[in-house]
Amino acid sequence: MKKILAWPAPLLQKWLLSLLLCLPFLTAAIISAFSGDRTFLILSALLLLFCAVRCAELYVLLVNLRYHAEEGVCLAVSGIPFQRQRRVTLQKTDGEQVIFCIEKNKQLSVGQAYRVYLPVSTVVSELKKAYLPQPCALAVEKIEPVSFNCVELAD
Repeated sequence: MKKILAWPAPLLQKWLLSLLLCLPFLTAAIISAFSGDRTFLILSALLLLFCAVRCAELYVLLVNLRYHAEEGVCLAVSGIPFQRQRRVTLQKTDGEQVIFCIEKNKQLSVGQAYRVYLPVSTVVSELKKAYLPQPCALAVEKIEPVSFNCVELAD
């Protein structure tokens, strides 16, 4: 339990929401099992299975620390034709650019600082750049600028 609470807040939120998504399918499967509707039982059981696999996959990814965080300023956000994703270019403090995809419903502002959690890839980078699409971000969080208010103390 302590390991789960040690995860970054956006990743913990994503895992908990995917876990909560399984509950309606479980409820529908139980109701259809008692009502005798086999078709609805099979459909709800399949949806529950797919949701549980997605949740388990995310859990294994987070427990094994198969993700890394990148921080930087958003340079560009562009749509990808025929996909429900956007391509984002993030510039890190060392000048390196990171390109990744996010869901279309996430709102990012150009010029704003963000922390992005990306899955760790096991594919060779040259092959990945040539043939595979960019990785999809697990979670994105906005980094608020920190302001320091200095107060002089009288001795």
